[in-house]
Amino acid sequence: MSLVGVGGAAYIGTQQRLKDVFLMAAPVLEPTASVVDKLALVHEVLGSIEISEFAGLSGSLQRDAAVSLSRLEARVTAYKLAAVRAVEQSGEARRQGATSTASLLACDFGGDHRGSRNTVRQAQKIDQTPQSHEAMAQGRLSPKQARVIAKALDLLPDDTNDSVREACETQLVDDAPHMDLRQFQRQADRVVGSFLADCDEDTAVDAAENTIVEERERRAWGRAEFWMGAPIDGTVKGGFVIPEAQAAHLRVVLDGLCAPQVEITAPGQTSRTTGGVLLYERPTYTRRQGWAFAHLCELLPVDRLPETNNVGPIMTVNIDHQTLLDQLKVALLSTGETLSAGQARRMACEHRILPAVYGGDSLPSTSAETSASTRCINAEP
Repeated sequence: MSLVGVGGAAYIGTQQRLKDVFLMAAPVLEPTASVVDKLALVHEVLGSIEISEFAGLSGSLQRDAAVSLSRLEARVTAYKLAAVRAVEQSGEARRQGATSTASLLACDFGGDHRGSRNTVRQAQKIDQTPQSHEAMAQGRLSPKQARVIAKALDLLPDDTNDSVREACETQLVDDAPHMDLRQFQRQADRVVGSFLADCDEDTAVDAAENTIVEERERRAWGRAEFWMGAPIDGTVKGGFVIPEAQAAHLRVVLDGLCAPQVEITAPGQTSRTTGGVLLYERPTYTRRQGWAFAHLCELLPVDRLPETNNVGPIMTVNIDHQTLLDQLKVALLSTGETLSAGQARRMACEHRILPAVYGGDSLPSTSAETSASTRCINAEP
């Protein structure tokens, strides 16, 4: 069966046409067919579509196909959650000797134990949001929209009666298709706030909405984390989870450093934005963001960082005295990383770094720092 051969635009347009595709692709199922037989038919229909066929459609039909598949993905997710909940409730994992339903499902397909645990947790909560789950099963809500609704309803007090919870969910399900996720998140706060305030006065709703946001910010700080791996090939990979307000601040700063008109030069480099690297293609947005983040680390005001016993964060650079003069040897940070002599000299000049200089005349600590800094400034890398 061909995507074009079943009628072009009519193939994507309506649910009725999708039913026609099923009828064309496989025999009609008996009314008594099991769920497994019906799922086998779904696999057969998908298997009848060649991946390369999408390239033969017009642009509008390609877009329609992508939207249709997104809706199909949402529907499959809803049915998957229902199936996972049934497996969890049946105790099948114990009968198979698995430690949990998540472990059983991860071993059956994918090997993603963490993802399976998340799926089981979501499946256990679908009874709390029946309208959202039904809308997702019909392809009217995306999984992310359904999660926003579920998290919003969690903000309602435990003693909220069922009619209020149902009315709140109904409103959110109706609003979701008309907004992007960020707008919908704000709308969810507003809707839940109106139910918490139990009145239509803007002042009361504003106060309730503010309480919701404050609680979300408090939980966000509790989930904040940061990690960095070991240096590999001169780079370090890391990640972080931070509250959205601070993330927005960081994004604004990085975008400012990435602006085309911004060029911060460094000694011996044509542009600090590129780090003196010869590029054979236009740098991507993420590459420029990476450069900006690295330079932001160098711009941190160390004199404003918290101090313990009047001693702020200090990093030592171990560098030979002759290196300060002719740049022939690398330097070693007290944290174990190596860096070029020029980089060490620049960091010593621009940041609160104590140069531990070997091979030179003994000097008092303050004099050594002043002398080393003077050499750094006068001798460019």
